[in-house]
Amino acid sequence: MPVLLGGCVCFPSSWAFEEKVGRPLDWIHAVVPTLNEKLGGKVRNFLTKMPLGQAWLRANWGLTASPELNQHPALGLPGLTPEVDLASVWFRVERQALVALPETGGILFGIRLEVVSLAKLRENRKARDGLLKALKTMPPEIADYKNLTPARQRLIELLD
Repeated sequence: MPVLLGGCVCFPSSWAFEEKVGRPLDWIHAVVPTLNEKLGGKVRNFLTKMPLGQAWLRANWGLTASPELNQHPALGLPGLTPEVDLASVWFRVERQALVALPETGGILFGIRLEVVSLAKLRENRKARDGLLKALKTMPPEIADYKNLTPARQRLIELLD
């Protein structure tokens, strides 16, 4: 089982690195509904068998009520509300890279963060349609995990 041994997180997306360091992967992912049950074994297997020096890329997205890069929970930033408008919502995408390190066998997990206003994202038809589909089809437990539930219906209206 991979364990998070150390790191530096400058701009967390509503989570605290210090709560996760020293913890196994399954514990870290336990907050994500159904992830461990559906993909936990595959994720562990993938990470333990990554070819050395090879990078694997993925993206993770969210919506937030603040353009702040640092969204550590201790900052108490505002959350999304049912009254959101295009000017008060920000799309955050984490471009993530995982690289198996040859000398240690550890895995480097890098994150490049991009923040775009929902108003700007809405101008791109492909991005708007993709986000709209995700919001309409997302299981309720995932919407809760992503802190979207209070604003979900309003976000769909704004993008539709």
